[in-house]
Amino acid sequence: MRTIGIDELTWKKGHSYGTIFVDLGKRQVVQLLADRAVKTTKAWLRTHPEIEIISRDRGKLFREAATNGAPQAQQVAD
Repeated sequence: MRTIGIDELTWKKGHSYGTIFVDLGKRQVVQLLADRAVKTTKAWLRTHPEIEIISRDRGKLFREAATNGAPQAQQVAD
């Protein structure tokens, strides 16, 4: 898994959000997290040093998590 996409998802519209990680090369979901917290996302990214590129939205949450959790990865804002 070298290139991933990160985005938020809704468990219950307007009330409960999570984070989805997609392997963009395989076009497969690799992980769903129960929240969209910087701490949780950063921790997951730290366990995957093989990630080279992260596609994410322009929001502060995923920018901070990617910068601190996967400093080796290039970030692409979608």
